[in-house]
Amino acid sequence: MRRPLLVLPLLLAVGLTLGACGIIGKGVEQYACPKVLILGDAGTLVRFKPGPGRDITDILLEARIANFIGGCEYTKEGVEVRLRVLIGVERGAASRDSAISFEYFAAIPEFLPRPEGKRVLPVRGEFPENLPRLVYQDEIDMFIPLADNATGPEKEIVLGFQLSPAELEYNRSTRRR
Repeated sequence: MRRPLLVLPLLLAVGLTLGACGIIGKGVEQYACPKVLILGDAGTLVRFKPGPGRDITDILLEARIANFIGGCEYTKEGVEVRLRVLIGVERGAASRDSAISFEYFAAIPEFLPRPEGKRVLPVRGEFPENLPRLVYQDEIDMFIPLADNATGPEKEIVLGFQLSPAELEYNRSTRRR
């Protein structure tokens, strides 16, 4: 279920991770949830206006996967994971309209490059008048099939932005500084 953009009240301070699942259900033993990671090179997005400029006055928007919370429940076939992803979005100096449009992904590296290994999720919205910062909330339900004797903590889910080659190179160049 998609939730509208909300005002950012400095919710970016606390980094929660998925912990042990205390859910008892479906007659199946419950274990800790899969690990969830934010991919370093793809955890932020800086979108520039078209053209060669790459300074602060050329930024249309900046976004960051700020946090995630969730839980899981084991079934006989695998583990059902529910995540709420929080994305902080900030309007850039070059922004002339209120539109917000980008994509992020949730991937299970073990299943790549198969289609079930990665879901690309759109973020569409707009900044309300006079608000330069927002938090977008998205809920993701994922199912990870488990072979005999496998458990969720052995699995990983990776979150990141779906970046263009130029955006990825920008992220890598700023991390080296």
